[in-house]
Amino acid sequence: MAAGAKRCVWGWLLATIAVIGGCTSETLEYNGTVTLADYPNPKTLESELAKDVLLEAIGFWKEDKDTQSVSAAHMMEITAFLYLGLHTNWVHDVDARSMNIRPTGPFIGDVGYNTHQRARIYYSNGIVDWLLNDRQGEIPDGSMLVKQMYPTDPNNTSYGGDKVTGWAVMIRDSKSSADGWFWFLFFFPGTPSYGSPVLLSQYGMSFCLSCHAGADNDMHTFSTINNINGKNPSQYTSIHNPPSINAQNAAQLISNGHLTMPNTFDLHLEDVESLLAKVDDHRDTHPKDLADKVGKHLGDMPKELIKMMGGGSMAELMMKPVTPPLTAPNPAIVKAFGKSPVNKKELVVLPWDLTTGHVGVDGVDPEQFVTSDNCRGCHDASLLLGGLQPSMMWYEDTGDPDVPHNKYNLAVFGEWGTSMMGLAGRDPIFHAQLEAEQALR
Repeated sequence: MAAGAKRCVWGWLLATIAVIGGCTSETLEYNGTVTLADYPNPKTLESELAKDVLLEAIGFWKEDKDTQSVSAAHMMEITAFLYLGLHTNWVHDVDARSMNIRPTGPFIGDVGYNTHQRARIYYSNGIVDWLLNDRQGEIPDGSMLVKQMYPTDPNNTSYGGDKVTGWAVMIRDSKSSADGWFWFLFFFPGTPSYGSPVLLSQYGMSFCLSCHAGADNDMHTFSTINNINGKNPSQYTSIHNPPSINAQNAAQLISNGHLTMPNTFDLHLEDVESLLAKVDDHRDTHPKDLADKVGKHLGDMPKELIKMMGGGSMAELMMKPVTPPLTAPNPAIVKAFGKSPVNKKELVVLPWDLTTGHVGVDGVDPEQFVTSDNCRGCHDASLLLGGLQPSMMWYEDTGDPDVPHNKYNLAVFGEWGTSMMGLAGRDPIFHAQLEAEQALR
């Protein structure tokens, strides 16, 4: 890694350590005049260089790339770029009240009504130029937005109010998908957002587009120059002790629904070590000149990241099945087929369909057949950001304080997704019959 990049990384790490050490939002101030004063500068160009090497390393500019699937190696390359803080020299949002960490929704009665908690958003030079030009024209391909996320509550002592929970990233790619973006999402395990780790990336990701499609411009971004020049930035109400507005029940409902949310975003792999091995194999395919650039400007996989990804608890979280198994065999199944010993180590963990069964709308032929996951962002009731209750979810009061509600997904997508047709591709009886037919014929 270049000396300048090393200084950037160490500066970022030291700043993070200082924050964790107890700095609060009230102790730091920012006047909002520095960020754009000397733009562009050698530091912003340093992050541009690292970004360009990253995009080249993951084959972003290849005309024949497969935009319907993103490899584990690609996701880890992006994660390493973020974990090293190589994006932190770019222009970013400013907010004088809280270390430039901006709320993305109101915070009332200890409940955040937001989409991305609090965030500090970093803008690559192509995005900044577009904003300075009053958002005219199109954002150039290869431009990047990094939403660095923090807990909704700045006074969160259990996790750390100014400790990073993860990143949401948009990389402009107008030729690969109709919406024109490559989407990436990562949450550290044990964050206030999700107990399990989140690591996924996709073109045409409906989870993101369900909100971003409502932006007031063709670029599907809510970015505005006011957020980076400190002049009337987007702000939201923050009330820790609101008057009695009969909101307690609603807050409790949202909290319970959020905490009991299924582990939808687990990344299912055979093991975490294989993920890291795929990164090494991926880098071995680079020509020597690109390999030299990667080593110089992106460095190797950080030891801390390898330790986190390879740790026992992380590995266990990432190996959870989509649906928790029954505590005991179904008596009807045992009666019909008998009971046979099962070696859990030999069981194949079936992946979540978002990462294996996605065909999105590309930028060339909108008439192609697309998979149903393109619709789930709006038409399913499995998840809304901020713990909000989906409109197609029905809550049944159980009277049990530990599990106060049974939740029923009334969406057509949800009903179909658990039907025999929706599960046919992973039905063990179907696969057994298929194998028998292949053996016989």
